[in-house]
Amino acid sequence: MSLGKNWKVGSPELRQKRNRGVIIGALFPLLVLPVVIYVFYLDSSKRFDVGFQNYLTKILHNMHNIANVMSLSVLGNLVVFFLLLRRNNDWGARGVLVSTLFYVVLVFILKLIEGGI
Repeated sequence: MSLGKNWKVGSPELRQKRNRGVIIGALFPLLVLPVVIYVFYLDSSKRFDVGFQNYLTKILHNMHNIANVMSLSVLGNLVVFFLLLRRNNDWGARGVLVSTLFYVVLVFILKLIEGGI
C-alpha cells in the first residue's frame, strides 16, 4: 500500500500551502467587507436619503451591526474554499477553513459583548 509522496502531515510543502490558505482566508473577508457595507448602503439609500459617511458611522457605532456585517463578509470565504478544493489544494482549503473558524469565534465574542445572540 503506497501512501504517496506527501504522506507526512508535517512536511514543509504542506505547511506552506496551509499557511498560505490561512492568510488568504484571513484577508479575503477584509477585502469583501467594504463591498458588503456599500451594498447595504445602496439598499438603505433607496429608502432613506442618508450620506455614506453617516451610514458608515451608524454601522461602526453599534457592535451588533459590526458583527452582522463581518459575518456576511466571511461568506466570501466560501468562494475561495471551493476554488481551492476544485484545484485539489486540500491544504489551502483547510487553511481557509481555519481562518473562517477564527472569524466565527470573533463574531460570537462580539455578539456576546453586545448582549444579544
